Amino acid sequence: MRYLLIFICLLLVSCNGFTTKEEVYLPNYTPELSVFGIISNNNSQKFVVVERTMQLNESYEIDREKLVVKDAIVTVSRAADTTELMYKTGINPVSFYDYDEWDYDYVIPGMYIDFNKELTVLPGQTYKLKITVPDGRHTTGQTTVPELPEIYVPQNFSRIKRSDIRNVLVKWNDNDEKTVAYCISFFIKRYAFSHEGQNYPEQWINIYNDENDLYYKSPASLKYVNNEYLNGPKNVVSDTAMIKIVAIDRMLYDYARKNELAALTGTDFNQINGGVGVFGSICVDSVKVIMR
Repeated sequence: MRYLLIFICLLLVSCNGFTTKEEVYLPNYTPELSVFGIISNNNSQKFVVVERTMQLNESYEIDREKLVVKDAIVTVSRAADTTELMYKTGINPVSFYDYDEWDYDYVIPGMYIDFNKELTVLPGQTYKLKITVPDGRHTTGQTTVPELPEIYVPQNFSRIKRSDIRNVLVKWNDNDEKTVAYCISFFIKRYAFSHEGQNYPEQWINIYNDENDLYYKSPASLKYVNNEYLNGPKNVVSDTAMIKIVAIDRMLYDYARKNELAALTGTDFNQINGGVGVFGSICVDSVKVIMR
């Protein structure tokens, strides 16, 4: 949406034979709700960000906190089961969620989350989002969670030589029509350590660096694993690694792939009703392997 605003501003000074046009400010314009929401089957991500769109007289460098809507009622439901998400600020993504592929910017300055972890997200099920703001406006969205991309090669706790990691093929169930693409990660556990008086906690780190990012069919090679970590001192990382496959639904895929195109064409690819943005879902499977 912010890219769209830049495009509109450029259009105002470029149309009509490149004659500068006076900007018309509409003080009665009511900003729309801008939404970014994700749910997942493994509790790695269940959050909704609610903001308002900018007005033309607002600077693109505006403090983002001024755009955040903090008093909305946000619910996610499946059949008769409804969970209300609570607005929280200052969430630590490392301790609260298992963030790896997603933009950390969405935890700042606040978001609506399943704080009590009451929302159960099941593969293949349809979930509905409803957002209500105090002035009575509603925004709704819907997503069907992809089926589990079950990994069957390698099997859980297989033993693999460190020198052979890049030759490993990962195979998973990819027969789900609701899944548009898959993302693969290879995590190692870095032990806690101290450096220059600063303590760093134990943490899983993704060392899979594929520039293409997405896969559309099984299998995938681990040839993009960063060997620098694997070949380092053994007291730095654990011998246990984790391979993760993330199935991505149509909503998230279309929003991500077409968002940049929207910047060029001046259109906004909306996946929700009563606002702009997206409400999508992912489904995750993982296996652990022992590195020898």
